[in-house]
Amino acid sequence: MQTNTKQIKQHLEYITKRWDELDGDSQFEIRCIRDGHIKSKKFNVQQIDDAVVFAKQINQEQYNVYTTVNPVNKRANGKHASDEDIIGSFFVYADCD
Repeated sequence: MQTNTKQIKQHLEYITKRWDELDGDSQFEIRCIRDGHIKSKKFNVQQIDDAVVFAKQINQEQYNVYTTVNPVNKRANGKHASDEDIIGSFFVYADCD
């Protein structure tokens, strides 16, 4: 299966398009999981192209790749974003499998 970088970029642009309505700096996290090992990296809206490159690279390493759909406070101190780090909500996703 090929990584569809165009679709990744479109998705990230879509979920971040209203973030300028918020007060404060925001970012999204790409979280990658494989065999219980977690890697993550945070990006701001201006770094979407960098996030796409990261997602493609890490996916080629056989990680499952996820992203936060709501903005994370740029001052979040934890290694991975938590519920307390979310500064606004534009989407609610459900995983139904």
